[in-house]
Amino acid sequence: MSQENIELATAFFDAYNARDSEAVDGLLDPDAEITTLTGRAGLPTRWSPGTTRQYFEQLDEAFADLRVEIEAYRELGERVVALGVIRGAGKASHVEVADDLAVVFVVRNSRFVHVETYNSWRAALEAAGLSESAMSDENEEVVRQVVGAFNRRDLAAMTQWFAPEVEWEPGGPAAVERPLYRGRDEVASAFAATWETWEVFHVEESEVRALGDSVVWLGSARLRGDASHVDFDQPFAVHFLVRGGKVLRFRGFVTWQAALEAAGLSE
Repeated sequence: MSQENIELATAFFDAYNARDSEAVDGLLDPDAEITTLTGRAGLPTRWSPGTTRQYFEQLDEAFADLRVEIEAYRELGERVVALGVIRGAGKASHVEVADDLAVVFVVRNSRFVHVETYNSWRAALEAAGLSESAMSDENEEVVRQVVGAFNRRDLAAMTQWFAPEVEWEPGGPAAVERPLYRGRDEVASAFAATWETWEVFHVEESEVRALGDSVVWLGSARLRGDASHVDFDQPFAVHFLVRGGKVLRFRGFVTWQAALEAAGLSE
C-alpha cells in the first residue's frame, strides 16, 4: 500500500473536517473534480478547486458538525479508497446523520485529479477495481489472530485487535455473569473471568466464512470445568464484525446455523 497516497487522503479528510479550504485546494490538481453526497440536501453535487470555500460555507449552513470518520483504506495503483462513516445533523430538521461513506481518490504527481464519493463501500471498491474478497481475507486473518490469542489465553495479543468500543455477547459456555460487555477493558476482564471458570477452554476451527466486514468462525470447543474437572466437547461458532482491521462486535453461538443466520449467511 502506498503510504504517501494514504497520507494524502488522510490530510484531505483532516482538512475537510476542519473546513480548511486552502489545505483541501492544495491537495487537488487544478483540473480536479470532486463529487459529493449532499445533493439530496439541496447542495451542489460536485465542486472544483477554487470553489471549496463556498461549498464548505453551504455545507455548514445545512448541517451541524458534519464530519467524516475513516475506518480503513484500500489502494490499487493510483487509486485509493477510503471507507468510513459521515456523521452530523441537519440544522433545520435536527435529524442525525450516520451513513456509510466511501471515497475513491485518483492520485497523480502527489495531487488528486479525481475524487468520487459513494454511499456504499462495495460500490466504491468495485469502481476502484477492487473486490470485497480482499477485504474479507484481511478480516478473516484478524479473526484467526483473535482466536489464536484466545487459545493461548494471551489477553494483550487478543485485545490489540479490538476497537475501543468493542462489544462482546457471550454464548454457551463462554457466558459468565452478563449477556453483553462493552469496551476493550470490560471485555478483557470478562475473558479473564471465563478462563478462571474453565481449566480448559480450547477451540478448534472447522471453517471460516466471510462476507465484507462480517466473519463467521465455525468450529468446536473442548472444555474442562475448573471445579468439576469434567471434559466435554460441543459445536461452537462466533459471528464477528470487523472494520478497519479491528473487531467492533462479536457474538458467540452453540450452533453453526444460528451464527450463519445472524450474519445473513446460510448453509
